[in-house]
Amino acid sequence: MQIVKAVIIGAGRRGQAYASYATVVPKKFKIVGVAEPFKVFRDQMIAEYGIKEENAFETWEHVVNLEKRIADVAIICNQDRMHKDPANKLCEPGLSHLVRKADGSILQRLL
Repeated sequence: MQIVKAVIIGAGRRGQAYASYATVVPKKFKIVGVAEPFKVFRDQMIAEYGIKEENAFETWEHVVNLEKRIADVAIICNQDRMHKDPANKLCEPGLSHLVRKADGSILQRLL
């Protein structure tokens, strides 16, 4: 079985919680990238998951604009009010993504 590679967008508590799944099933799931504006959270993810420096970004826009895809899936864990733009933009290159806490109000904004 192939390992699913993920990039975490938003490495605060939410992002850390979703990323921790990689420690539960390391043969199935691996964190290979992070997009987080706060260096302390970004550095924590780099250290904990062995993320390459070139796969650590300050913004989700960097992930969308990469010439070569680094992950199979993006897990969007930034603040709820900030889900719309990365979710819509990640659809364009065809990257699968999970929007954390996609409630009805967020779904309306995505459509």
